[in-house]
Amino acid sequence: MDSYKLDKQGNRKKEGDQVVLKTLVAESAMQSDPANIMTNLRGFGEEIIMQSGDQDPMRLSGAGGMMGAMMQMMGTEVNFSFNNLGNENVSVPAGQFDAQKIQGSGTTETKVIFKTIKVESDSIVWMSAKVPFGMVKAQGTSLVNGKSNSNSTELLEFGLSGAKSQITKEPQDMPNIGNIFGQ
Repeated sequence: MDSYKLDKQGNRKKEGDQVVLKTLVAESAMQSDPANIMTNLRGFGEEIIMQSGDQDPMRLSGAGGMMGAMMQMMGTEVNFSFNNLGNENVSVPAGQFDAQKIQGSGTTETKVIFKTIKVESDSIVWMSAKVPFGMVKAQGTSLVNGKSNSNSTELLEFGLSGAKSQITKEPQDMPNIGNIFGQ
């Protein structure tokens, strides 16, 4: 992930170090409902390792609990619904895939310091069991506190072996945030 700073007009300027995240996800999360992870953020990630720039990587164990604690602390409310639109053949730079087409819409509301941020979004995602994490293509629109935004993502390439992690040092264990917040 790249870090950005937003000016008062909402324009992004790249700032700070790139952050690399490595997530261990239960296999069962990918086997049933493709929207499972999207609708269950609190259960996502059994372990997350993150590294910012040249800093030592940090390991969050039980990260689903950490995500739940953070969402509760920030008063985050997620209300989404997903509809299976059937299968569709989709072509992206990584190839052609028979994919499950899923339409989603809803809202997320959270408090950051003294400001409430409300995001209303509509999206379509094409998922294929032939690629890791399943996502082949996504497109959508959102309103962030009334300001319109659109996004699109396409799978450029993937492999089923030979990947090399950008996290090369042994991660340090981070304290369990749930314990800090009495969870």
